[in-house]
Amino acid sequence: MAKRWTEADFDTEVLNSDKLAIVDFYSDSCLPCKAVSPLLAELEEIYADQVIVGKVNAVYERGLVFRWEVSSAPTILF
Repeated sequence: MAKRWTEADFDTEVLNSDKLAIVDFYSDSCLPCKAVSPLLAELEEIYADQVIVGKVNAVYERGLVFRWEVSSAPTILF
């Protein structure tokens, strides 16, 4: 299951990680976000030794949304 990141741990766990990161900015009410979730879980399983996969709730983590200029959900950053 993808890790849930917040503004408090984003820099430490994502930006300072030795691995590449896939970050999914999502919303609980977003149907396309729900469709993408199984694909991200599969990527996480296949590439676990190379990539970290996590999610940022765009509704609650507004600081990260503004910082990364996310304008809609889902937005996936690598």
